[in-house]
Amino acid sequence: MSELRSVLAAARGERRNALTEAEAYLVAGALGLAVPEHRVVPMGGPVPSLDGLPGQEVVVKVLAPGVAHKTERGGTAAVRRDPAAVAGAIDVMAARFAHEPVLGWLVAEWVGHEPRPGGEVLVGWRRTAEFGPVLVLGVGGVY
Repeated sequence: MSELRSVLAAARGERRNALTEAEAYLVAGALGLAVPEHRVVPMGGPVPSLDGLPGQEVVVKVLAPGVAHKTERGGTAAVRRDPAAVAGAIDVMAARFAHEPVLGWLVAEWVGHEPRPGGEVLVGWRRTAEFGPVLVLGVGGVY
């Protein structure tokens, strides 16, 4: 639980009201939920070893608290599990998000799913003045 507290404290310390996907993975893992194998590439940092990421493809995603809908904004790319391909995807996205506060990049294993409505699930949590803690569960993804 200390990892969970530190993730939430760091976001609060930066006055953010949203976690990045990498932070959400840390929270989910701390709660005992399975998360995809992944690596975080800090801004300006080198692509880390991709050893241990299963499959031939990975997904590269922008880590920016202000970018909630990454796919629609061009903040995701499926590429070969190859450091050069990952670096190329990061370069393209870095140019696209040059004027936004980007914290880094997530490189995650490709998780197969049905490309149709209901093939992905959205899970979220927030606290509202009207209702207190609210759990959101619904159809997710771009389909």
